[in-house]
Amino acid sequence: MGSFSLFHWLIVLVVSFLWIFPIWMILQRIGRPGPLALVALIPLLGVVLLWWIALSRWPSQDSGSATNMLPRT
Repeated sequence: MGSFSLFHWLIVLVVSFLWIFPIWMILQRIGRPGPLALVALIPLLGVVLLWWIALSRWPSQDSGSATNMLPRT
């Protein structure tokens, strides 16, 4: 009961990846450094990071065109 098994740590690793990867990709798309997504692992700072992403200016707003945010085919 005092320690976690390998299975528990594997679940923590998978959940962390599922949380960090999309934030990393969004940050790179808006021209911010991807490793900044690691801040999201700290509970309260993750929420602050998401608010900062949501309220900051995105490249499509600066260029006046929304075409550069279309999905790649």
